[in-house]
Amino acid sequence: MSATDAEDRAPSAREKILETAERLFALHGIDAVSIRRINAAAGQKNGSAVHYHFGSRDGLLEAIFALRIGVRDQRRLELLDALKEDARDRLPEVRGIADAMVRPMFEGLGLGAVTYHRRFCKQVHMRHELVDRLLARRHDLGLRECFRLLRWRRAEVPTPVIYHRYLHANALAVDAAANLEERIDLDPASLTEQRIALHVECCVDSIAAIFEAPVSGRAAGLLGDPETASPTLERWRARSVM
Repeated sequence: MSATDAEDRAPSAREKILETAERLFALHGIDAVSIRRINAAAGQKNGSAVHYHFGSRDGLLEAIFALRIGVRDQRRLELLDALKEDARDRLPEVRGIADAMVRPMFEGLGLGAVTYHRRFCKQVHMRHELVDRLLARRHDLGLRECFRLLRWRRAEVPTPVIYHRYLHANALAVDAAANLEERIDLDPASLTEQRIALHVECCVDSIAAIFEAPVSGRAAGLLGDPETASPTLERWRARSVM
């Protein structure tokens, strides 16, 4: 098959269903879209097309998640590898870790590129049990590595605080990317490529600030007994987590 033929190749029934389901879930919510509606919108005359290709509704959700989130987390691991290489035997800076954590969410967004990936992710993110099941230690290796590096970088901050900040940071990144995606789709005239780039950099700054902020007295008072040990640079090096 020539390059031109490949570019002109019509999407398969499976691809049509994936793209249609992602768009409908992104725009209307996970629970508001029926299998029948997805089949019809994807132009599938066979009412069992979704079940034929994906086995079930859950199988369809897992396929969309793997397609989008798997690639994004692989990109995150690549950014972390580059960050570690630059840092050599030092701990990476917080902003660098935040950048690797956030930037893959925004890559591919720009004027003229209407996508639904981030809005789909936002809908999934609002269902915590669904997020846990879909990630299932398969598509979050990059995020887990970000957490480990942040834990070492901010060794003076108790682990429960880092964990809760990690949750808040993820929620902020998903929401910011989904909101930008929606604006590009519905109101592109209000944007320029420069404003889009600024949006991304400010999101990275915000995520970094979440982890760099001091622990408040109120938060410290809710921790109970202080931790008996905190990671140090020497222990971090000895464990070869890099």
